[in-house]
Amino acid sequence: MDIDSCSTHSISKITFPSDHLLRGIDRFLDLGELRRHLAPFYSHTGRPSVDPELMVRMLIVGYSFGIRSERRLCEEIHLNLAYRWLCQTRPR
Repeated sequence: MDIDSCSTHSISKITFPSDHLLRGIDRFLDLGELRRHLAPFYSHTGRPSVDPELMVRMLIVGYSFGIRSERRLCEEIHLNLAYRWLCQTRPR
């Protein structure tokens, strides 16, 4: 992450309301231990693995909004700032 990127939290305050479903989910979602717990299962050689926290957050968006296709889910997260906020990705 570079310093010139917009803050995800400042974008979220402008973009979608405080009572949005994803804000409620985020209040109870704590995946801090997930990466540490799964670390022994990832290889240090070859292509980097998908971040497990990002994957879980993306799947929660998909299940919450009925997006069944992973390809469609990636497209929706790319377009929707509320989805990006929950997945903690920054706009390009």
